[in-house]
Amino acid sequence: MQPYVGPSMPTTTALIAGVKQAAAEAHLAAPLEMSDLRPTDHGPGHFMVCIRGISNDIRTGFYAAFFDDVYKGSRLPVIFEHCETQNYRPVP
Repeated sequence: MQPYVGPSMPTTTALIAGVKQAAAEAHLAAPLEMSDLRPTDHGPGHFMVCIRGISNDIRTGFYAAFFDDVYKGSRLPVIFEHCETQNYRPVP
């Protein structure tokens, strides 16, 4: 029996492509920004970033995007993900 090997982090290329896909799905407009990639034990992937952009939706301009080695999905963030308090940088 082989030992379990967890999913790997996404490459920078996969991360940027996934953030852009999540922003498009959420209808976020530029300027797009993202937080640092971090591990998570909730959501459709084992890693997450918070993204923010301009939204016509009055609820939020923040989204959580989830990854394994590729983009897995996104949703509105929940309180314990602290997307409102993350440090952001522009999406290349």
